[in-house]
Amino acid sequence: MTIKIAMAVVLILSASSVQAADSIRWNAISASYQSVDVLDETLTGYGLSFTKQLLDTNAFFLGSATDVSKEFDQFDAELQFNTYNFGFGYKNTITNSLDFYGTITFEKAEAESQVGIIKSTTSENGFGLSAGVRWLLIESIELGGSIGYIEVDRKPSTGLNVSALFHISDSISLGAGYSVAEDVNSYSASAMWFF
Repeated sequence: MTIKIAMAVVLILSASSVQAADSIRWNAISASYQSVDVLDETLTGYGLSFTKQLLDTNAFFLGSATDVSKEFDQFDAELQFNTYNFGFGYKNTITNSLDFYGTITFEKAEAESQVGIIKSTTSENGFGLSAGVRWLLIESIELGGSIGYIEVDRKPSTGLNVSALFHISDSISLGAGYSVAEDVNSYSASAMWFF
């Protein structure tokens, strides 16, 4: 059960960091606040992600790291999920304001629970696939959506992600996202820097 939840958290957190700018650009670094609802509990934390286009091609690198947790003071306990991914993607520019893309990633999920001095840690590896769209609705607003599949420890999970970005300048944007996978929902707020 813990691995299945960790996989869903990996899927949601990795999908919730789609990058954007005032035009559809792929060179960005993002920092985000994450709120994850799982098993009737809310875990909060942060995430960092990046995308980097390979020269003048349609291919790009991507990666992310997230850390969400919750403390249960009445039990002197804590639950923590860490996720990491790194991979490659390919974009297909349909128009100046519309890109379709696909990614393949290496995924790592870590779950840690601690009650008093007793600690339990689980770590699993796997892969992820996603397909999505980025649409520049108007000059200052970009919308995105994707569907993802992750398999960690031979256990599959699928999820959906939607996001919106408000472009403050050519190099800074603010974003919000919502993701759902299995029994997990996630909300995010992010700031992005484009280079």
